[in-house]
Amino acid sequence: MRIEILGDHPQTLTGLLINISGKGARLELFEPLPINCMVRIDSYAAIYLGEVCYCFEESGAWQIGVQMEHSIPIERGLKNLADRLHREVMTYDSQQQES
Repeated sequence: MRIEILGDHPQTLTGLLINISGKGARLELFEPLPINCMVRIDSYAAIYLGEVCYCFEESGAWQIGVQMEHSIPIERGLKNLADRLHREVMTYDSQQQES
C-alpha cells in the first residue's frame, strides 16, 4: 500500500497494512517514521489520514502505529470526483452554447 508522509518535505513509501481498527492502524515499513508526523495511507478500501504514535524495529522491519484522524471511503471519493467532473462538463457545455 502507498503511505505518504505529509508536511514540508512530503515523501511516498510503500508498506504493509498489518492491522486497522476504528481509530488506529499498524503499518510495517522498511524505514522508521518520526513520531507525531502526519501520514496519508491509501488502501484498497479507503484513504486514511492520521498521526504516527509509535515506531519500533522488529525482525528487520519497522512497526508503525497511526492514530487515525479521518477516513474517506473510496466509493465516496469516486462519487465526489464523478460529481465534480459532471459539473465541469455541464459548465463547459453551457459556456459553449452561449458563445
